Amino acid sequence: MLAAALVAGCATSPQYMAMTINAKPGQYDRYMADIHLPPDDSAETLVLVKFKKLQPSDAGWAPVIGLCVQGEDPNRDLACLYLFVDKHGSVVPERFSRLGGESSKPATMRFPQRYDVRDELLVRIDAADAVSSFSVNGLQLFETPAVPHPIRYVFFCSSAVCSFDIQY
Repeated sequence: MLAAALVAGCATSPQYMAMTINAKPGQYDRYMADIHLPPDDSAETLVLVKFKKLQPSDAGWAPVIGLCVQGEDPNRDLACLYLFVDKHGSVVPERFSRLGGESSKPATMRFPQRYDVRDELLVRIDAADAVSSFSVNGLQLFETPAVPHPIRYVFFCSSAVCSFDIQY
């Protein structure tokens, strides 16, 4: 059903990409994709994500899937949705952002939603020059002042085997 939503979610002819990232325990790997904003200065991307295999580390690194919008300065302009596996085996969403006007300490916020670690989750990312938002399974989790001049998406996986089916 979520796969059908992925296909139905884009009114224009969508582009697809599927990938699997195998991040060993205590390590992460990432993939970066440029954002090409259409004339209305907004870009919507749908990503079907799934933890294929958990590989938590002895050092306490929890399995995490990250989906981020990055600006021209990757050290200052970043808005992310982290999906991490807690000690009870539930997937917990968390906001992470560092925007140019904020201090060097990033802003984080954990959400009350819990998802089953075996489920596929449909994440919608709207990136624009004014506001960026992140939704999971149709529920908008947060909207944030946009990353100035969003230029790329960053998808990452830590301490797990993660799959990403991306429509943009």
